[in-house]
Amino acid sequence: MGANNVTMSGQQLSDMNAQLTVARSAQAEAQAKARMLRDMLKQGRLGDISDVGNNELIRRLSEQRATLRSQIASELRTLLPGHPRIQELNAQLSGLDGEVRVAVEQAARGLENDARVAGARVDNIQTAINQQKKDVGGSSVDEARARELDRDARLLKEQLEGSVAKYQEAMARENSEATPGDARIISRAVAPQLPSFPKKVPIIAFSGVAGLILSFGSVVAAELLSGRAYVSAGGRGGDVPGPTPMGSREAFVGATRGGRPSFEDEPNFAAAGPRSRRRPRTLGEPRSTSDAILGLAARLAAAPAGDYAQRILVTSEAGEASARDVARTLGQALARDRRAVLVELDTQGADNDGLPGFGDLLSGAASFEEVIHRDRASRLHVVSPGNGPIDHVEDSDLILDALSRTYDFVIIVAPPLERDELALILAPDADCAVLACAAEATPETIEELRQAGAGEVAPVILSGSEAGLSAA
Repeated sequence: MGANNVTMSGQQLSDMNAQLTVARSAQAEAQAKARMLRDMLKQGRLGDISDVGNNELIRRLSEQRATLRSQIASELRTLLPGHPRIQELNAQLSGLDGEVRVAVEQAARGLENDARVAGARVDNIQTAINQQKKDVGGSSVDEARARELDRDARLLKEQLEGSVAKYQEAMARENSEATPGDARIISRAVAPQLPSFPKKVPIIAFSGVAGLILSFGSVVAAELLSGRAYVSAGGRGGDVPGPTPMGSREAFVGATRGGRPSFEDEPNFAAAGPRSRRRPRTLGEPRSTSDAILGLAARLAAAPAGDYAQRILVTSEAGEASARDVARTLGQALARDRRAVLVELDTQGADNDGLPGFGDLLSGAASFEEVIHRDRASRLHVVSPGNGPIDHVEDSDLILDALSRTYDFVIIVAPPLERDELALILAPDADCAVLACAAEATPETIEELRQAGAGEVAPVILSGSEAGLSAA
C-alpha cells in the first residue's frame, strides 16, 4: 500500500494518466500553432502572430522590409515605376518577402515536429497504461487472496490464544501452588516512636574495634615487610646479615638464586640465626637471571597503567630453556603491585592437574571463571593450557583481548620457536618479547622476533644453577 491507502499499482496508473494528459496537451498546442502559422502565411498577416514576432530572424527581415518600402515610396516621388532603380528596389522587396515566408515555414515545420514528438510520447504512455491496467487486474486477484490468508491467520491466532488460556487455567486448577494466596489484613502496622535501627552505640563500638584491629594489622604487616622485625642471633653491629623477610624483594631473589638457601632453610626468622653467611653482591658482579627478570619487571611496572594491558610474550629458542619458569617468575614479580595473569599456550610439559584451561575456554567447554586460577606462591593469576587443542588463532586473539581489558599485564607462554610458530604469530600484538635460552641468544632468532612485529626483544640466559625459577 502507498500513500492514502492506495496500492502501488494504482498510484503508478494515476501518475501515468497525469503524464498522458500533459503529453496530449503539448501535442494539441503544437498542432494548433502550426495550423495558425500556415493560415496567417496564406493570408499574409505574419506580423499578427506572437511566435513570429518573437522570432529574431523574422523581426530583422520585417524591419528591412519596412525600410525598403519607405525607400521605394521616396524614390517614386521623382522616378517612374519602370525606372531601373525602382525595379531593383522591388526585386529586393520580393526577396525579403521570400525569406520571411521561408522563416515562417521553418517555424511551422518545427511546431509540426514537436506535435509528432508529443504524439509519439502519447502513444508510448498509452501503451504503458494498457500494460499497467493488466497488472492491476492481476494484482487484484492476489490482493483478494492475501486478505483471505490474513483473515485465516487472525482466526488461527485467536484460536491459539484461547487454547493457551484454557491450558493455563487447567494447570492452575491441577497445581495448588499456582492458585493465588488468600491474604487478609488483620491489623494495620503502627510505626514505633523510637527507631529500632541503627543502634548508634553498638555501631560506634564495633567501628572503633574494627579500626583498632586494622591499624594493628597494618603496623605489623609494615614491620614484617620492611625487615626490621627480623634480627640476627648476634644482635646489632655484627657483619653477618640477618635472614631475609618473606615477601620482600631480597627473599624473592634469594629463593630463585642458585647456591643460596630457600625459605624452607629458615623456618624461624625471629629466633634462629642464619644458616649460612651470604656475601652481598657488589657492583662489579654479573647480574643473575633472577636479577635480570626482576629488572625487566621493575621497568615494565614503572610504566603508567592504561585502559589496555601490556602484553608480554615469553618463548625460547629450543626446548632446553624453560620459558614457563621465566614467565612465572616475571608474573610473580609484576603481580606484587599490579594485576597480572599468566596464559600458558605451550601444552607440552604442562601440569594441568586436571583443571580446565585455555583450550577448554577456546572450545567453549569452560568459562573465564573456571579457567583462571590463583598462583599458590603469589597474587598472580594463571590460565593453564587445559585439555582442549589450541589451534584457533583468531579466537585466541579475542580471549587475549578480553584479558587485556581486565588485567594490567598479560604474560603469554608460547611454545619454543623450533617446534611451533605461534610465538611469531602473537609477536605483532606483544609490547615486549622475552626470549629464554640456555646459552647466548642467536642474533637470527632476535631479528626474527623483531621482524615478526615484537616491540622489544629481551633475551634471558638461564644457567644450570637457576633451575628453581618456577618455585620462587
